[in-house]
Amino acid sequence: ADFAERRGALGLILFSDPSDYAPRGSEAVYPHTVMMPPSAVPLGTAKLTDGDPLTPFYPAIPSAFRIPEDEAAIPGIPVQPISYEDAWYLLSSLGGNSGPVEWQGGLNITYRTGPSLSSVRVIQ
Repeated sequence: ADFAERRGALGLILFSDPSDYAPRGSEAVYPHTVMMPPSAVPLGTAKLTDGDPLTPFYPAIPSAFRIPEDEAAIPGIPVQPISYEDAWYLLSSLGGNSGPVEWQGGLNITYRTGPSLSSVRVIQ
């Protein structure tokens, strides 16, 4: 998140590529194996350290000392993890030029750099 924020991103959407989390395909996932199914969102952190950013290295119990929020490692932009199933819908709608070869992942689509969406639906 820090890397994206320093380069001017207004927000960050993260997903785990199925080539890493379901390398044997979408049928070889939970509940048949331990691999992550398409609709799952991995549990993790957007920070470089684990735990509560206001109580670094200590449990976040009610009596714990907390550092000021402006000193904590809290991202300044919204960060939202999504499933690789949802990522497929977003990325397959993205227009623009093809991304570099090393950006191409396991979603069986061409990863593009944008900026436009090939189809947009506004839901109110």
